[in-house]
Amino acid sequence: MAYFDLDPLLETMLDYNPGISDLNLSVGRPPQVELEDVRAYGSIVIMNGRTEPGATVEVNGEDTSVNADGTFTKTVQLAAEGWSFVEIRARDAWGNETVRKQRVYVEGL
Repeated sequence: MAYFDLDPLLETMLDYNPGISDLNLSVGRPPQVELEDVRAYGSIVIMNGRTEPGATVEVNGEDTSVNADGTFTKTVQLAAEGWSFVEIRARDAWGNETVRKQRVYVEGL
C-alpha cells in the first residue's frame, strides 16, 4: 500500500487557509471501515457499516452500494456451516484501500 505526500498546492492551501485543515483530507490514508451492526439469520448475514463518503465498498468481492454519507448495508449468503469470514474492502478515489475480515458463525443449514 502506498502513502502519498500532500500535493504542494494543497499544502499551500492549508498554510494560507488554516480552517481548511478541519476537512477530512485522506489523500494518503486508506479509508476506514467500521461495522456498526452484523446479524446472522441462519446462512444469511446482514452487515451495516460506514466508510468515508465517496469510497467504494466490496463485500466478498461483490460491489456494494454506498450512500452519500458513507454508510452501506450488504446481505451475504454463506454456504458453509460453522465459522466463516466475510471480507469487506473499501477503496477511495486515490486507490488507497482497507480490507477488513469479519468472523461470523453460520448455524446448521
